[in-house]
Amino acid sequence: MSSAPWSVLAIVGFVTSFVVGVVGVVLSILGLRETVRTGKRGRGLAIAGIVVGGAFTLFAVILVLFIVLVVLPVALRESGGNAAGVSQSPAVFGQSDAAPASGAYDVVRSAFTHQDSGDRGEAWARVFDDGGNRIGVVTAW
Repeated sequence: MSSAPWSVLAIVGFVTSFVVGVVGVVLSILGLRETVRTGKRGRGLAIAGIVVGGAFTLFAVILVLFIVLVVLPVALRESGGNAAGVSQSPAVFGQSDAAPASGAYDVVRSAFTHQDSGDRGEAWARVFDDGGNRIGVVTAW
């Protein structure tokens, strides 16, 4: 058994590669250089840290690209382009697409009154004409 000391950089690089891939790769490369230069133990750990850190980094890059290129556009399309993801569903007020009972304009008025009171939430209401046709959606922040 070798009595040479272990390379701390190789050990830390290997362990770090499971948590923060890029940092683990850098530390593992430094550890590998140290093992070659000084003869310390840990060459295998350094190589494993480079492989594991590279794999984790590649996985993270693919995951971010998938979210940005696939998930985000679908979420924006389904929310009607509402980047905040605020529901525009009538379930907020417990109404359906049918015209609400009398007082539809009171709902709009109360939504704005609620916002003017200093509450920082968001309110919206669908606006219907007298024939029950939806003529718009009013949103207030």
